[in-house]
Amino acid sequence: MRNINQYGSVLEIVLLLSFREAYSDDICSGTKTHLNLKTYQAKLTKVDTYINCISNCQRVLPCRSYTYNTTNRRCSLFGGNGKSFSEMCQERGYTFLEDSLSCVKIYTRGSPWLKARRSCRNKGADLVTVKDETKHREIASLMKQYQTVWIGLHDQLHSNTFLWVDGSPLVYTAWEPGQPSHSFRWRQENCVQISHTQQKEPLWNDGGCKYSRKFMCEINLSVLK
Repeated sequence: MRNINQYGSVLEIVLLLSFREAYSDDICSGTKTHLNLKTYQAKLTKVDTYINCISNCQRVLPCRSYTYNTTNRRCSLFGGNGKSFSEMCQERGYTFLEDSLSCVKIYTRGSPWLKARRSCRNKGADLVTVKDETKHREIASLMKQYQTVWIGLHDQLHSNTFLWVDGSPLVYTAWEPGQPSHSFRWRQENCVQISHTQQKEPLWNDGGCKYSRKFMCEINLSVLK
């Protein structure tokens, strides 16, 4: 096992990995540093997954170290207590989304949207945000067929202006065909759910916020210790 701090720059790390057949180690590791990765990332596509591993540790507040398996290209991030994020998520009954760097859990007791969010927040979490296709696919893989869950998206402040619970605007979408419909049988639909019905994968639709649904909570990694 090699320590990243033995090398003076990202470029030296890349050169080491590019010729790793000359070394017997399959695992590279290191601690959190202040390297500027953006300068090198565009040019060094052959070791992009390793660079991403370092970058992910840099941008996640509780990350203190990492390991990267050069054989299967698997990255593991660790907190200051020596436990991996996956282990810390599991201790709370949550699932670690490796690509999205997130801990999530589906709660099966149905609740209206506001009550579901309050329940998440009481657990140090919030309703899940889904801001790119990678995270959508990871979340979709956790859902069972015919399951519907609330997520942290709504347009309760202004109709058809959807916001995530962290206040950020909607950019990536995965709506069902014909959605959002904004109303059903004259009832307003201002809260968003993911439904796994007849589609090949779960997709989004808006629903009445007062309906009871299962819901998915997400823990901010910064609270993991």
